[in-house]
Amino acid sequence: MYTVAQLVGGVWGAGGDGGELVVHDPADDSPVSTVPVATADEVGKAAQAARGAAAQWAATAPAARA
Repeated sequence: MYTVAQLVGGVWGAGGDGGELVVHDPADDSPVSTVPVATADEVGKAAQAARGAAAQWAATAPAARA
């Protein structure tokens, strides 16, 4: 099973205090991955981190971003 991690402010695994969501294969209902569920506070922190990184990311050449 594949486990998804959150990346917030350069830290993998940050967040997920809202629990965990299990994603199931629609063909046979077997579990295929787990996804952390962020709280409203964690979403706010992620948005704040994204705003803080936006200028530097925009200044990065497209080839480097790819």
